[in-house]
Amino acid sequence: MTMFKKFAPLAFSFLALGASIPAHAEFDDSCFVEVAYANSGPQHYDFVAFNVVNDLGVSRSITLTSGGHSEIIDKLPCSTTNGYYISATPYSTSMNIIKEIPSVGLCQLKAYPVLLGLQVNSASVVFPDDFICSK
Repeated sequence: MTMFKKFAPLAFSFLALGASIPAHAEFDDSCFVEVAYANSGPQHYDFVAFNVVNDLGVSRSITLTSGGHSEIIDKLPCSTTNGYYISATPYSTSMNIIKEIPSVGLCQLKAYPVLLGLQVNSASVVFPDDFICSK
């Protein structure tokens, strides 16, 4: 009987741990968004800052330089109910920061919100082709 008393708390601890693992297994952060700056269009910018956010508070950002390559914004939680809003903010180093400071999220993705619902779902966006800018 004393042996049972010694191992019972340990056994219940393992059961509690085993029960909590499936609860956290639902969280899957394998989704990602690939962003690129095509450097096309009538206006040239030195940089484009991309923002990926959702209503649950997930927020990721990355800045690309002109003529650069695409980048991945990864470790985004996959969700079939909470879409991601993708925006871009173009700016140049030659801008007069006081007079011409760009608004964050100046350009919105034409099709949004983007649902990344299943494991390793992804989206690819290109600035300026996939965005509508309000400037």
